[in-house]
Amino acid sequence: MAAFERGDLATALKEFRPLAEQDVADAQFSLALMYDNGEGVPTHYVKAHMWFSLAQAQDITPTADNLDIVKKQMTPAQIAKAQELAAEWWEERVAILKKSSRRSNYGVVGLIKS
Repeated sequence: MAAFERGDLATALKEFRPLAEQDVADAQFSLALMYDNGEGVPTHYVKAHMWFSLAQAQDITPTADNLDIVKKQMTPAQIAKAQELAAEWWEERVAILKKSSRRSNYGVVGLIKS
C-alpha cells in the first residue's frame, strides 16, 4: 500500500498482484482500482471487474459501488468474460486448497500410523 500511496505504481503492482492471487481481498480491490483507472497498467475493465468481484465475495465494502461503475463502461460480452474469469479463478483456488488439504491430511495420517 505504501508504494501505491507514494505513486510508485510499478512497485505497487508487483506487491498487489501476488497478494491478490493469494486471495488477499484488499490487494484484489487495489488491483481492481489500478485496472479500472489505468494506474500503472493499461485500463482494462474486464480485469477490473474480475478483481472487484473477487474482493466483493470477501465483503470488501466499497466494491459493490465500484463494480456498478465499471459495469457501466463495459459491454455485456465484457461483463460475461469478467464473470467467467472470476469463476475460473475461484475454481483454480479451490483446487489448490483441496490439493493442499490432501497433503496436510496425508502428513497427519502418516504421523498417526508411525
